[in-house]
Amino acid sequence: MSCIADHEARSLDRPLAPHRGRADAQHRSARPGVAHSMAPRSGRAVSIGRVTRRQGELLHLLLAGETRAVTLAGRWVLRKANSQLWLEPPQQPPPFVMDLEPGRRTTLPISGWMAFYGPTAEASPSSTWRYPCQPGQGLALRSAQVGDRLTNGAAVRTIFKNKVPRHLRRSWPILCCGAKILWIPGVGNDTGSSGSEWIVEVMRT
Repeated sequence: MSCIADHEARSLDRPLAPHRGRADAQHRSARPGVAHSMAPRSGRAVSIGRVTRRQGELLHLLLAGETRAVTLAGRWVLRKANSQLWLEPPQQPPPFVMDLEPGRRTTLPISGWMAFYGPTAEASPSSTWRYPCQPGQGLALRSAQVGDRLTNGAAVRTIFKNKVPRHLRRSWPILCCGAKILWIPGVGNDTGSSGSEWIVEVMRT
């Protein structure tokens, strides 16, 4: 799911290249005051008046500077926020709790994401985020819960609103030891145990 969203965000965020060749010639020969666009297969000029309401909404979304959203087929939502495009699924993922077993890799709910808890020497060189820790702590990765706060009192909900894409917030992993939140990957709320020979890492592809 998130791979689709990332792909859509990257592809739709690129500037559109202008048409060349026949399209330019037809635009030059078009009557003044009448806008035309090329139909990609038939080569037929189509009046811009035939653009559907949904296509107009998508165009407005791409051009708008503020946060906006358009509902697509199947209740998927294309949302623009912080100058990026995100494709949100019609259903929210369920909450999760995953106990981390030393020396083993754990597949996370976000597609393509994995976690590892073990000796630093066995960590992946391509890991995205790392948290130094001690062995035998009984660590777990879980989804956010209502009322979650860091040890400094900061609300996780506020942190997610500012730093985590909307469609990933219910799947974003939080590292805990019992009821205590130790670390949120990608947020950097805690430096962990400096000089530790063990590590928790999160990898995303």
